Amino acid sequence: MILTVQDAILKALPFGTIPPFEAGGAGAAPDLKQAPVWPPDLFGVAAHLLYRSTAYHRIVARDSAAVDMPANSLVIDRREVERCQKVGAAWATDATRPKKVEHHWQKLLADADAPLYDPRTASRGPARWWKHAYALMAIADEACADVGYRPRPGADWSKKWIVNKVEAMLEGVTKTSRTRNVQLVQHVPTITSNLVNEDVICVQPKARTPDVGCSLRNLSHNIALLPPRGVMRAHWLLPPAILPVEESAPLNLLLIPFPYVVEPGWFKAEMATVAGARSPWGWFDLQQKWLDPDPDLVVRLVEGLMLAAQKKREDIHGIVFPEYALTYPIYERLAELLRDKYRTVQFLVSGSSSNCAPDNGNFALASHFFEDPETDDGTLRMMATASRPKHHRWSLDDGQVKSYDLEAAFPKVVGDPEMRWWERIELKPREIHVNGMRGASVFSVMICEDLARSDPAHEPLRAVGPNLVFVLLMDGPQFEWRWSARYSTGLAEDPGSSVLTLTSRALIERWNSVKPDHERSWSVGVWKAEGERAVQIECDRNHEAVILKLVGRRQTERTLDGRSNMQTYAWHKQHDPLPIALSRRTDKELLKQLGL
Repeated sequence: MILTVQDAILKALPFGTIPPFEAGGAGAAPDLKQAPVWPPDLFGVAAHLLYRSTAYHRIVARDSAAVDMPANSLVIDRREVERCQKVGAAWATDATRPKKVEHHWQKLLADADAPLYDPRTASRGPARWWKHAYALMAIADEACADVGYRPRPGADWSKKWIVNKVEAMLEGVTKTSRTRNVQLVQHVPTITSNLVNEDVICVQPKARTPDVGCSLRNLSHNIALLPPRGVMRAHWLLPPAILPVEESAPLNLLLIPFPYVVEPGWFKAEMATVAGARSPWGWFDLQQKWLDPDPDLVVRLVEGLMLAAQKKREDIHGIVFPEYALTYPIYERLAELLRDKYRTVQFLVSGSSSNCAPDNGNFALASHFFEDPETDDGTLRMMATASRPKHHRWSLDDGQVKSYDLEAAFPKVVGDPEMRWWERIELKPREIHVNGMRGASVFSVMICEDLARSDPAHEPLRAVGPNLVFVLLMDGPQFEWRWSARYSTGLAEDPGSSVLTLTSRALIERWNSVKPDHERSWSVGVWKAEGERAVQIECDRNHEAVILKLVGRRQTERTLDGRSNMQTYAWHKQHDPLPIALSRRTDKELLKQLGL
């Protein structure tokens, strides 16, 4: 069966481009005569056609007609690019569908019966409809400039109807409790209209455009084509507040490698029996006994570290805990403390064994703190919290069990080095969150194996291109040569995200216990930014946290067709990481409870 251009359009737009009640009611044949009126719909369909036909990687920009290009290239000259930019900019402030959009749509439909993918074009010139699909995608992308972000103070965005409509879509997903906690209970997997089949395509705002490669994500600055919602859902989460601008201040992160101690007996292993299995395997659970017996232990820890930071005259803007560090009730208690007492803190990120549902498993939690819009004096703050589950189970092999000195916790399987122990968690529907961080910057959170396994998270993560990625780990020391640093380098190059890995010191302690002195390390994290070497972040036994000071620098990015964007930011390390410690004189009881 040969799929045609029209077949592909109808898979994405099963009701056509006109709502059924306008096209003759339910049961009416899909109507494609008019171009989509909502720019993200148009972008999604055009990008889908370019992707499925492989036309996207044939696109080359050309300023001079004298430059020869391969015969199978889709050559886009500077005048065509400028026309698309002009039409898109006009559409951004005027909801009337531009005539040029309708022109390219009709030209596209003229080849509706053409094959979507024709292997003969690999050696011949491009299909006629490619250029029109490109123009529609570029115009829609330009029309969506600033989508997903809030206006900076003093900016006049009243005419940006697309931006305002998307903002309303993203805001209508919260449930507010009486305790000034906003729970994100319904996420929006796409900013397309209900005419688009979300089981075929999804579209979301984006932050970074990679400078390397020839992929579809190299062709847009403002919005991104994502996989269907059943494969992977990406949610753009915008706190209901005006965020600080990048240039206003550095971003100071308090990194807390908690827990500091884990005992072998806290791992509970159980052999699995599977008929016909070639190698034995089993399940394990990890009990969070580092949280016992004091429910306020973590709150007291953070208060002590915030006091230590204040003594060094360092404001803290974000706090990050590693994988599986907390439970949701403890996380919520801590978040409420930060909301009410520490006004410089803008967000909290942590791994957790539960979420607000409450479900048990392995989750990444993230909260924003912002002024209550219903108060005039700004004295009250609110918080918005979202959680998402881990995508892959932790798998322990014999070598890892020995590396972490955990042999006492796992039954010895004689004569089979292929024995594996799997983390006993439910794998829930897969999703990533993109959280607003500053006026033009967003962050995303990954959990351990989510970074190592390229599917399913990497494709949407690279398409959206968050400015900053936090990778929460329960792992050994973080070296430049280990797996986490290697995979972080891939994201730092494409799409250009700055990546921070952070592990707890508990497994580092166990790693060091079986190593000679010269092989021991207290590196709890690795920082990797675009164009820079990876930096190890040390936190030894004399300290309980590290302050990482970041600064946002404006970037100029270009798409494959030569369009520039000067409104993006890359985050870089400003100073060497600064270790901080609790007071050995006044926090003796707390240090004892922490196992220190």
